[in-house]
Amino acid sequence: MEELLLDVHWPVATTRAEVALLRGETRPHARVRIGQSEVLADSNGLFEARIELQPGANPVQVSARDAFGRSATADGEVLRAATPPPLGRAEVVWGGPGPPR
Repeated sequence: MEELLLDVHWPVATTRAEVALLRGETRPHARVRIGQSEVLADSNGLFEARIELQPGANPVQVSARDAFGRSATADGEVLRAATPPPLGRAEVVWGGPGPPR
């Protein structure tokens, strides 16, 4: 039996977001399970789902099954930074033109 295509586009960078968008490709109209969510691939085989992230490494399993019973599974992880972003610096300029009168 032919193996089912499952190509997951894993995020490559660490994020500070609480939710990540995971995209990929499989056979058209295949059922795709991402964690506890299930989506249906479109007529081109493309799928996407939002996943909630906890700080640190978030293991994610993606599985797909088509109408012929073929299945495939991919395991990966999405990293969420555990610390807040650094504070930016602001420059204060005194003696400028001021507000319009």
